[in-house]
Amino acid sequence: MDVEEVYLCGDCGEDYNDIMEARACCAPTPETAYVCGHCDKQHRAEDDALACCDQRTLCPTCFRSHGINSLDSLAIKIAGHCRTCNPHFDYDTQAQIEELHFQSRGEWIALNK
Repeated sequence: MDVEEVYLCGDCGEDYNDIMEARACCAPTPETAYVCGHCDKQHRAEDDALACCDQRTLCPTCFRSHGINSLDSLAIKIAGHCRTCNPHFDYDTQAQIEELHFQSRGEWIALNK
């Protein structure tokens, strides 16, 4: 997930994408904030912004957590379960999961390997 670094002006409270603009506006030393790429919420620490919407998918069958663009997360979205708790998918479902993964990640990975 992407995190955007922004600069907060200490006087007017505006957010700037460019540190020079923030310095020119009001404060000589603007405060750095990090914006979650998913929900646009600001955080003081980059790690907090990265973890904000850590976008995990929970399998309703085995309750394992999977990354949002992983094959397992996409399998949950399409088939209702991950590969760990039930590795069996019909051919059409398998093709849908692999194609969606290719579209989101740009790499082709076979579901059953």
